[in-house]
Amino acid sequence: MDPEGGGEEASGNAGTKMLRNSLFLMASAGLTAGIGFIFWAVVAHLYSSTQIGLATTLLSAISLISFLSTFGFGQTMIRFQAEGPARHRQVSVMLALVAGASFVLGTGYVLIVKVISPDLAFVRDKPLYSVVLIVICVFATVNLVTDSVFLSARRAEYNTLVDGVIQSVSKLAVPMFVVGMGAMGIVAASGIGYVVATLASIYFMYRKLGFRFSFHLGGTRIRETAGYSVATQFSSLLNLIPQLALPIITLRWLGPDNVTYYYLGSQIAALLSTGSYAIGSALFSEGAHDPEQLRSLMKRSATIMTAVMVPGVAAVILVREPLLGLFGSKYPGHAQGLLTVLALGALAVAFHTWASSALRITGRMKPLLGSNLVYMVATLALALGFAHRGLNWIGWSWALGNLASGLFAVAFVPGAKLAALAEGDAEYDDYYDELEPEEDLAPAGQRIPAGVGAAAPSGGPRDRPTPRPRQSPWVGVGDSTAITEPMFFPWNSREQRGRSDRFDAYERQRSRPPQPTGGLRMRPRSMPRQAGPVVPPPSALEETQILRPIVVPDSFFRPEPEDRDPRAQRPGAGEADERWRPPEQ
Repeated sequence: MDPEGGGEEASGNAGTKMLRNSLFLMASAGLTAGIGFIFWAVVAHLYSSTQIGLATTLLSAISLISFLSTFGFGQTMIRFQAEGPARHRQVSVMLALVAGASFVLGTGYVLIVKVISPDLAFVRDKPLYSVVLIVICVFATVNLVTDSVFLSARRAEYNTLVDGVIQSVSKLAVPMFVVGMGAMGIVAASGIGYVVATLASIYFMYRKLGFRFSFHLGGTRIRETAGYSVATQFSSLLNLIPQLALPIITLRWLGPDNVTYYYLGSQIAALLSTGSYAIGSALFSEGAHDPEQLRSLMKRSATIMTAVMVPGVAAVILVREPLLGLFGSKYPGHAQGLLTVLALGALAVAFHTWASSALRITGRMKPLLGSNLVYMVATLALALGFAHRGLNWIGWSWALGNLASGLFAVAFVPGAKLAALAEGDAEYDDYYDELEPEEDLAPAGQRIPAGVGAAAPSGGPRDRPTPRPRQSPWVGVGDSTAITEPMFFPWNSREQRGRSDRFDAYERQRSRPPQPTGGLRMRPRSMPRQAGPVVPPPSALEETQILRPIVVPDSFFRPEPEDRDPRAQRPGAGEADERWRPPEQ
């Protein structure tokens, strides 16, 4: 098969899955918003405005606790998926950690709720309410993480089923039965939705994804990806700060009536932006699954975002007056201009979301943090500087802050980085092209082997070394592939594994023809340093003649003794021996 054709086929498949998951996520957001509207309409008929206000305050606190308790594990679970059985351990441990964190934060909130808001003291005074609030915090947090499990598996239809249908319908049937609990009844109704959604998520994970709980830490990669998780969480926190601060700035400079208009307009703009958020989440999921298709996925996602957001923004602007009239006759006159600005700002939000998703896929966390810091600083600075001019300037500060953040992030999108990597690859290859054929310091005939298992020195020029395999640019923060891959040695090659490689290498060394000793050879860069001492061939030792000096004792050079009469040395020698004469020479 043609590689390029296969790449195009894979790219089209990934783009189709991204479109499919985007539609499911948008459907989930639409169902949640639609059924949620019905839920609050029912609540408005059953509860007083004071009870609704207290309930919304508690639900906001639960949402904040759930967000802080995730530790960024939702994004990490999508970007760095463990393989095989380790995936079960990764999901199980992350669920346990976020549940424990939400339990601690929920308990802390209950303990200090009297200090934060005396009107909510009934939560602390009644132990049952305290337990209910803490349990809701735990299930709300776990439900957020289970949504990421389905998204990482590219099965967004279960997000639609669980969040858009099961959770919304479950809480819709409860408020009429808990009216006697007052504000806590509204919170309990929403909590029932979280509990049922979490249990349904675990059931579908067990039945459809084959998930099994396992709480061993091996292979979870939590420690290796901790930096990515922290950076993701901190980046999301920076993105959240302007959303919390703009109503306060509006209240400080323009009064409480304008806060109501701003809140209504921002909610419509948030509903309009759910399309870009869904497409960004689908882009992140598909890009994390197949980073090699990132460029085509980004182009496809940009096309989908444009096709979804531009008509949506145009529709909101065209029907803004009758849309605001649904909430009251005074809203079109005061919030019509703001809604127009916020609708245009939804395009900047889509641009920011698109660029940030690419940064998360490639693990470029510093630019991601920088883009959200730009968003926070620019939005708050513009709001503080121009809030006195009117409510529309609050909307412009939000829109321009998103635009500035998107422009900052897109400068670090991998397109420019890939070009830089391509230039680096060309320089890398040019280095090997410019290598001289011979870099040895000793003549070819005087080389010795580098060690056990090394190739025999050739009489001709040294061959061009094989280029090292380069690491993929898509390796993200905390990837442990480099430290788990075995090091390269001659006995570690694929065809040599499973045998006594070192012994075979030594036998091959012994069978080589004798090599003269002496000289010095430079080790090429592509040849790793060998373990063990440098040992000359045994055959060379056998044929080498070793000359050593012969040590002769001094007594060997003693002069000959003079001839003398042996009778002098013989006891009892007499005259009978006088005839003796020395032998003739």
